[in-house]
Amino acid sequence: MPVKLHQYLGTAALILSLTSASAKQVIFKTLQHQNTIGNGQTQKTSSKGFLVVDPYSPSTNVHVALIMGFTATNGQKFFAVSSTVRYSAVRVFGSNGDAHTIITSDDGPNRLLGIVSSSICYIGRESPVTIDGTGKRNLPLKLTVTGHEILNIRLLGLTEINTITGTAVLDAQGSRASNFAEESFDAAVNRLAGKMEALGYTRFPVPE
Repeated sequence: MPVKLHQYLGTAALILSLTSASAKQVIFKTLQHQNTIGNGQTQKTSSKGFLVVDPYSPSTNVHVALIMGFTATNGQKFFAVSSTVRYSAVRVFGSNGDAHTIITSDDGPNRLLGIVSSSICYIGRESPVTIDGTGKRNLPLKLTVTGHEILNIRLLGLTEINTITGTAVLDAQGSRASNFAEESFDAAVNRLAGKMEALGYTRFPVPE
C-alpha cells in the first residue's frame, strides 16, 4: 500500500479504543469492488459480506475475519471465510483532534500460492457509538477499503494484478446483539457464514 504505517505500530495497545470486557467483537457490513488486469484481459467484480474484528487482539496481531460472497460469471454464488491475525491496527489524529482507526495487512511473497505482493487497508474516522452495555465509545462508523494483490502462477501461465476498493459500514445493531448475547468471536463468524448460506451462497475453503 502507498500508506506507510510501520512507524505507528505499537502505539495502541488495543484497537478501536475498546476498554470493556463486554465487547467481544465489532461487526461491519462490507462491499468491495475488484478490478483485475492480466493475461490480456480486464475484469471487474464485486463482493459483499461481513468484516468481524476482535477488539482485544494485540495491535500488531489483530484477529480479523472476512465473510465475503460473490457471483461467478456462470451465475453461481460462492462465499469464503478467512480468519487470521495477520493484521495490525493503530489510531492517528488529525489537525482538529479527530481520531482515525487504521487496520492493515501486508503479506509478503508466497511462492506456493503464486502471490508476489498482497495488502489491504481499512481506515475510518471515529464517532461515539454504543455496541454493548457499557455506553458510548469511539468507533469508526464507516471504513474505506483499499488494497491490491499481484499474482504470478507459472504453472497456470497466470500473471495479474487485482486492485480493491470498497467500504465497510459498522453494524451497530448487529454488534450490540452479538455482544449482549455473549457470543464468542468464532460463534459470531459461524452465524454470519450461516447468513450467507441462507442467501444461497455456497462455501468453499480458503488457504490460510
